[in-house]
Amino acid sequence: MRMRVLMVLDEWNLGGTETHVLSIAKMLLRLHVNVVVAASDGPLLARVRDLHIPNVRLPKPAWSTLTVPADSYRQETMSILRGVMTQEHVDLVHAHQLPSGLAALAVAQERGIPFVYTVHGTYEDPEQLAPILSGAAGIVVVSPPLEALLRSWGYEPIIIPNGVDLDEFHPLDASGLRSTFGLPDDAFIWLYTGRIAWEKAQIAKTFLLAAVGVRKIFRNVHALVVGSGARQVELERFAAKFNARKHQPWIHVLGGYDEMNKLYCLADAVVGTGRVALEAMAAGKPVIAAGSHGFVGLIEPARFELAWNMYFGDHEAVEPATRSALTRAMKQVTAMRGALPVVGNSGREWVAERFALEKTCEPLIALYERVGGNATRS
Repeated sequence: MRMRVLMVLDEWNLGGTETHVLSIAKMLLRLHVNVVVAASDGPLLARVRDLHIPNVRLPKPAWSTLTVPADSYRQETMSILRGVMTQEHVDLVHAHQLPSGLAALAVAQERGIPFVYTVHGTYEDPEQLAPILSGAAGIVVVSPPLEALLRSWGYEPIIIPNGVDLDEFHPLDASGLRSTFGLPDDAFIWLYTGRIAWEKAQIAKTFLLAAVGVRKIFRNVHALVVGSGARQVELERFAAKFNARKHQPWIHVLGGYDEMNKLYCLADAVVGTGRVALEAMAAGKPVIAAGSHGFVGLIEPARFELAWNMYFGDHEAVEPATRSALTRAMKQVTAMRGALPVVGNSGREWVAERFALEKTCEPLIALYERVGGNATRS
């Protein structure tokens, strides 16, 4: 019979974790694994529906529940998950975030259903994660630094990287799209994308400051920031100051945007980390890696393994992600415009070889079958 997997996450935000869950759910369904996802509503929900991925609505976690789950949230979430696990005859639960993961673990333990958890970042508090990791039949991490971190805590995780759907992220001629966003056809377009909250909002600010420095030398540079979050309005005001000084909109803060492959392809180069770096390289774009932990630099063949082992600056880094480091790298890349297609092609080849979604799903299914007992694919 087919394995029946319940994926659980907090909400359908436009973020790396959520996009990761959406991608693997799509691939698992393609590989004849029955998947149901439970999450609260969010901007990514439209894509879930478009892909016909079964989705169960969970309550929206309040900010206070992100550290200590409020009893009302916990009880309501557990009640919904009990119903899903019974109705769908779930063989295995795979959770990705707190606090929904804690509720999912409790119900899985009640039902005697194997539970898997993926740790996506270094931001998690070990005390909050301890009940989840202790109760999990399998622990997944998405990078080598996370594997080392969890091993130092006494756990035995396995690395399964974020996989990229090469049919969704690929090179295309996006020159006609530039006018849609008010971007000149001959401009050099720098793109930064990420959640505009917490430390990622500061990276977006640093990116804009670096772009200001680059534009002092290369006059036809435009900067595009894509993402939503608690500090989006603050970033928009920050960008407006620089636009006013030049009496023209050369910094464009778009907010959340779903069709990211088009935006990657209309850009000349990308600053990003984690999943963004992999997606942009799959789209054939050169990437400067800068993330929560700091700066890595231009991802080119000589630095592929370094970038992966630091998860593109999100989990470890070469140096802090300062304005000067980013300005230096962005100037270098802007100056080598004619050579960038070669850099982009090498990045796509590497992603196709190492991070293609179908390849990363193979060890995930093997884990499911190992901890899920007799539930197997048809």
